[in-house]
Amino acid sequence: MAQPAGSIEAAIIEAFSADTAESGVKLILVESFMMGMLCASIPLGSYMIWIKLRSASRVSFFVVSWITLVVLIVHWALSLQHFVSMIETRTLFPLIPNSPHSASALDDALNLNGSTYGPVWQFVLPLVTETALFGFSTVLFAILGRRPTGSQWNTLSGSPIPILALVMYTASLAHWAVSVRYYLRVKDAQTARNEHPSVSPAIIVVLTERQSLLALAALLSANVVLSDAIVLWRMCIAWNNKRPAIAFGALLITAILALNIGSIRALVMVPYGDLAYDVRQGYNHADLTQYAASLANPYHSNHIGLAAAFLSLASNFCATALVGVKAWLYRRQIGDHVRSTSRRTAAERLLELLVDSGTLYTAIWVLYCVSFFRPITNYTIELFLSIDVEVTAVDHLNAAMAQITARFFSLESTLSPKYKCSSENGGQAIYPLMIFIFMVLDKTHHSRGPRALRAGDWSEVDKDDDAEMVAFDTDVNAGRHATFEPHSAVTLSYDS
Repeated sequence: MAQPAGSIEAAIIEAFSADTAESGVKLILVESFMMGMLCASIPLGSYMIWIKLRSASRVSFFVVSWITLVVLIVHWALSLQHFVSMIETRTLFPLIPNSPHSASALDDALNLNGSTYGPVWQFVLPLVTETALFGFSTVLFAILGRRPTGSQWNTLSGSPIPILALVMYTASLAHWAVSVRYYLRVKDAQTARNEHPSVSPAIIVVLTERQSLLALAALLSANVVLSDAIVLWRMCIAWNNKRPAIAFGALLITAILALNIGSIRALVMVPYGDLAYDVRQGYNHADLTQYAASLANPYHSNHIGLAAAFLSLASNFCATALVGVKAWLYRRQIGDHVRSTSRRTAAERLLELLVDSGTLYTAIWVLYCVSFFRPITNYTIELFLSIDVEVTAVDHLNAAMAQITARFFSLESTLSPKYKCSSENGGQAIYPLMIFIFMVLDKTHHSRGPRALRAGDWSEVDKDDDAEMVAFDTDVNAGRHATFEPHSAVTLSYDS
């Protein structure tokens, strides 16, 4: 029996899309994860080789490794571009038979394919972003969580940092795992379209995978609260744990926690049972679509979520500004006592690190909050005719925020363990990722030996002023302090 016109084309398109959603997505996710790991490993490995080796071979290793990284990044970008062309089915057009009488049937097949796999493609691109960042975070946490030996074990033995790092990385891992599971459910839901032809597969998934979506929202909120707590904690450190700073930080983190809990509760309290019943009867499709969107964007779904997002933005801005003020005051104060103001002390560089990382994190929050109201970097996946899928910055940030907060934690967590750091002459700004390795690996002074401000650079500095300038309390529980001793060298140390 002859097949109806357009059935061959529809079968080709269906098989191609199904294979892309299965094999193509697996390949791009694995490649993205490896790319994230390489983007962390090669810079860190290059840094370690650079400070350990003194021969000319380190230059060749440095050049080869970075050329390799650039080539792999280009390869990954081209692979991603090819994947996008595959999900837009543009690569199929030369393969589909050119039959005038089947043009209408082909249009119907493309539209059906677009409506079926559109939600799948809309979710997979942010998942690629999260997977790459998850690979990056995995390398950082592997370094932070490696078994310390010798003095490093004594350094970390009384610190809460390893436990906090494990908690945040576990939350990041859980967020990524639930995201992958949800993607698989969206992909498999296309088989349910025969049972509910008027409802898109993604909406059917909302009915069956509501717990997964709520888990994603809860994990995102948990990582946001923890990261905000760390940002406020470092602000208290910079201000020597003074009572006004602690009270201000405690007030902000309490409000942030309450608003995040309220936002998740608002999502849970939606009359989900009524929506599910109406959909099965063919009603309230728009209501369920809006509910699905609210679960995918927890901070944009209600007024409480918006308040939580903007309060997190405000807390990060205030904390970074206060650390910047402390750095400025310290710079002015030390400039009055040190003749050679071109040299930067260890405490000065530490404050600069806090300001730089805080500014970058605040900028991410600004982008995140602005994207709620105005699409940023809006990308349209042109499936066919009117079946287009838009992927915006907020989609990527919703998927990536759990990994972003974990990455910033892995940087900030290095500021807590006890360490000794000597200031250097003419030191230049060091990228925060290099600072991370510097402190975690107990390499806070170069193998060339510490260089610091000489005693002659100090004039008329009394003990009280000196201790006030740099008394960083980096362990709230143990009450360890960092002080400068105006003798032959300026060191940053923590008393047991």
